[in-house]
Amino acid sequence: MNKFEQTRARFHVPEGVRYFDGNSLGLMPGAVASHVNEVVTKQWAQGLIRSWHEAQWRVLPQTVGQKVARLIGAQPAHVVACDSTSANLFKVLVSAVRLRPGRNTIVTDADAFPTDLYIVYQVARLFDLKVVAVPAAQIASHLDEQVATVVLTHVDYRSAEIYDMGQYTRQAHGVGALIVWDLSHTAGGVPCNLEADNVDFAVGCGYKYLNGGPGAPAYLYAAARHLDKCEQPLAGWFGHARPFDFSQDYTPAEGVSRFLCGTNPVIGLSVLSRALDEFDGVDMQEIRARSVVLTGQFIDGVDTELVGLGFHLASPREAAKRGSHVSLRHQQGYLNNPGRQQVSAAVGWLYAGLQVMHPGEAASAHRHSASALRFIMEGRGAYTIVDGHKITLGANDFVLTPNGTWHEHGVEADGEICIWQDGLDIPLVNALEAGFYEVHPQLAQTVGYALNDSSAIWGANSLRPDNVGWNKPYSPLFKYEWQATYDALKRFSQSTPGSVYDDALMHYTNPVTGGPVMPTIGASMQLLRPGFVGKAHRHTGSFLYQVAKGNGYSVINGQRFDWQARDIFCVPSWAWHEHVNLSASDDACLFCFNDLPVITALGLYREEGLLDNHGQQPLV
Repeated sequence: MNKFEQTRARFHVPEGVRYFDGNSLGLMPGAVASHVNEVVTKQWAQGLIRSWHEAQWRVLPQTVGQKVARLIGAQPAHVVACDSTSANLFKVLVSAVRLRPGRNTIVTDADAFPTDLYIVYQVARLFDLKVVAVPAAQIASHLDEQVATVVLTHVDYRSAEIYDMGQYTRQAHGVGALIVWDLSHTAGGVPCNLEADNVDFAVGCGYKYLNGGPGAPAYLYAAARHLDKCEQPLAGWFGHARPFDFSQDYTPAEGVSRFLCGTNPVIGLSVLSRALDEFDGVDMQEIRARSVVLTGQFIDGVDTELVGLGFHLASPREAAKRGSHVSLRHQQGYLNNPGRQQVSAAVGWLYAGLQVMHPGEAASAHRHSASALRFIMEGRGAYTIVDGHKITLGANDFVLTPNGTWHEHGVEADGEICIWQDGLDIPLVNALEAGFYEVHPQLAQTVGYALNDSSAIWGANSLRPDNVGWNKPYSPLFKYEWQATYDALKRFSQSTPGSVYDDALMHYTNPVTGGPVMPTIGASMQLLRPGFVGKAHRHTGSFLYQVAKGNGYSVINGQRFDWQARDIFCVPSWAWHEHVNLSASDDACLFCFNDLPVITALGLYREEGLLDNHGQQPLV
């Protein structure tokens, strides 16, 4: 048995499980359960307050910090375990800003983990600073004598790319700035050396590779040269030089202990302390070597088994630039309904997904029994080809790929990353056992018509082309352009008082029949005028909304859901709902697709308004 077989045996791995999420939540070391039992039933239940000294509860932050220190290349006296990563980032970032008075800028990675960005912007707001958020590769070009601090993650949480700690630190110091590193995806998985790289401050969490359990305490590092001058903002009694003097005046403790705040979370720190003992006798370079082998094997498996299914590697292939997790990218992801795990439906019998395509990417041509639509969210250069008709796509355009039509989509090489929402009736078609799927024999269609000919022929308001026949059950207009839709909504809203439920609502229609755009899926766009407060009603049929414009909220079965542009929400059949535009000066627009064509064709549609409480639902 090799060393890693021995260490693996010390962790609880559920039977039949192969665990790939240590970058999110580490496995539980087997010894933790008995240790927690001792802390709770003996140290707490029997020792009570004596355990602050007899069980060394009072120095757990320093004890655990020493165990973390050796994993991140720090001196034991420079690391303390406490609070959360967010709270610790706030403490060290404020300290760093105060150490650089007169400077007005914080530079950070625009793609950092969201909580890091939230903290950065709040600190900037408190100190009236400017935030420059750019891709990590561009940070160096934004450094000057006005920069107080740089905030950067060592291992990118999405891609696993490792950023050169020494290089970025030297660049920051070159203009007199300080640097704060987030080591959440580093400690325990990737070696680093804070002292050798002359790092100023660092923070990280305890529940990933350190295996401290959900919500485990975090840790922070501060370089010795800064400690005596640090003025951290959360002055609490455990960060006091003499906490049990109960002095009314605050005197910070010496060294890194000044970064403590409230009472130690004893149970959490005890769990993390015991989990860190599993690193005894294991060198970080050995862990790193094993990580490179395992992630390399996983990538080989992706290349042989998953690439053909549309998966792409989002992590660096070069091991030296890759952390201890591997990220994959797929063009599509679907909106999962946790209440209906047995079917891939977002609501009712409607499927909804999101698709991301990069410049130069193209999907193979295919067709299927399910009807499909796309609502374009962002990007430039996207296109789709439907039965040989090529159509260019822009933000908020509504696009059809009806059932049985050959279709493919992509983004031109000179375009931008494009994102759209997909909507299909797959659950309905599958329930009827009528699902078929076919890939085009040449993988791509030949464009046989002028660009955007569908819009040119069928997109004129109130005009039907002469000598152009159409006998198919779906609309010949494959793209409903946003600007024309928005203009029509504004004209409509200016000419009518609108509905008390939906304000100015207009349905996308088949220009030949005046009916729904496809036999099984309908779609609409509604404009809520500034300050509109709708009344509640309910009806049969399932509805999926995307906010095309504005901000407001909807109350669905008594629960309020706030929304802004690009949010997606659903209204189940026969659910009370009402919409409100929160802006007093700007309109809001909601795109919606639904199964009303099916409901109506079967004679199942019914609707009623709420009569009580002036039509407003009481909030749950």
